[in-house]
Amino acid sequence: MQFTRRTRVTQSSGNRFEDRQLSKRHMHNGVSFFIVYGVLSHDMAQVKTIYHLYFNLVTEAASDTMSHAKKLRTTIGLSDSDCRLIKLHQHNLRASLVHCRMNYYNWFRKHLGWTETNGDPLLDGVCESYIGGSYDETFCSIQYNQAIHWHEKGMGAGHALAAQSALRHLFIDIAQKQGQTDLAKALCRVIDLTQSVQSMAFHLAHTLDRLRRVAEFDLARIQQPCSTDHGDISPSGLKKAYIDHYQWKLRAYALALGEPLDNEELPMTSDTCALGKWLKAGGLDQIPKGEQDAFLAAHERLHRLGVRILNEAKARRPFDIADYLIDMEAASEDIISVLSHRIDCQLRQLAAEDSLTHLGNRRLFERDLEKRVAHAKRSKEGLGLLFIDIDKFKNINDRYGHAVGDEVIQGTARRIVEVLRTADNIYRWGGEEFAALVAVDSRKELTTTAERLRESFTETDHFTTQGLVTITITISIGGSYASPAKKSSPNTLFSSADRSLHQAKRAGRNQVVIAG
Repeated sequence: MQFTRRTRVTQSSGNRFEDRQLSKRHMHNGVSFFIVYGVLSHDMAQVKTIYHLYFNLVTEAASDTMSHAKKLRTTIGLSDSDCRLIKLHQHNLRASLVHCRMNYYNWFRKHLGWTETNGDPLLDGVCESYIGGSYDETFCSIQYNQAIHWHEKGMGAGHALAAQSALRHLFIDIAQKQGQTDLAKALCRVIDLTQSVQSMAFHLAHTLDRLRRVAEFDLARIQQPCSTDHGDISPSGLKKAYIDHYQWKLRAYALALGEPLDNEELPMTSDTCALGKWLKAGGLDQIPKGEQDAFLAAHERLHRLGVRILNEAKARRPFDIADYLIDMEAASEDIISVLSHRIDCQLRQLAAEDSLTHLGNRRLFERDLEKRVAHAKRSKEGLGLLFIDIDKFKNINDRYGHAVGDEVIQGTARRIVEVLRTADNIYRWGGEEFAALVAVDSRKELTTTAERLRESFTETDHFTTQGLVTITITISIGGSYASPAKKSSPNTLFSSADRSLHQAKRAGRNQVVIAG
């Protein structure tokens, strides 16, 4: 559902808001309805659209120096003359308030099942605020807190809207008994203002519930261990930065709903937070250069808004916090989307990369084997598979320790990469075993490639940094060639290469055996 607006050209009015197709008197009722409808139907895209449109219209209706309450009053058409009229009849309204309150409480008991165990449905001063004639920030805060109170008691947005409608009818009845039609209209516009403020609170409550459900899944997802070329992304790095900023967004919404401020001190500068520390430690280089300026600006903006939100929370002004949430959400989304993308890249890399050698891992090998065999069949090209095993690797581990063993594995990986072509795919299968998918035209070419690789290990010693130990190793290679004519499957190519490797080991190691 879309909520559109059009402008018409007038020369008599200097107020652009009066040039809207929707009159300012009826526009607010539509906004309130669509916001509540969106919350009830879980159509958050609609809520966000209407919410932004609403504040755009409010901004156009008045100058930037106008108070938030004044903007809302202007939007719904609650004029100064309405306020004066209500003040003029304040004495009679106050006299009717006791009876009105009793009828209102009866409505709560009858239609909402409100019991004494729930306490008073209305906070102190709420009834009096309706007829006070002053509808400023204080009034809006009272009504906002009332919505929070109802939310805490389990009332939803629909029941809150019904409660305001019931109060509207009571006010109309009081005014009509006094023969004051204009007073009834003025009081109805006060109810419009109340619905606007309370709809905001229920919208934020619904948004917070949704964000918490999303966060539970999202934060669990990124808690997976993750390592890359840049090293391990530990809780003190990228993941911690992401989690901290996600949790701060949730905290801001909670503070806007009146949740108490705890004693923990949140870092309020962009340098001292987890993200700032990660950026300083080199994390900024992981963000594309074209996105860095916007990212840093969003980070600074989020912290400025955070300071204001905390100050409002300390002053117990949750209604004023809501003013900052749209800007905070935009800044937070800019940050979280970039960090989430980086984490997703790290997780995808982890799923396909061996952390020790940075070669493709077994998962990637199995996936690529299927693709390369299928491609070879389509293009009618040959394909070779080599399994490479470090001879007597257990003896190296037993004699020198696993640290030296790891360096030997890393050195072996580098040597294989140096000897084979860049077009060949190289993987660490596991332990001291490697695999390579090689584009060749014949079994002979595959054998020549394998022999060249084997000989490169017998010609050069392997130096390690662990006490400058010098180690010479040999490798055994088993391979299989799939010619275009044979149409081999991935399984047959794999099994044949595996058998060839075992034959090379049984033949005394430091051997090449290629099946074709």
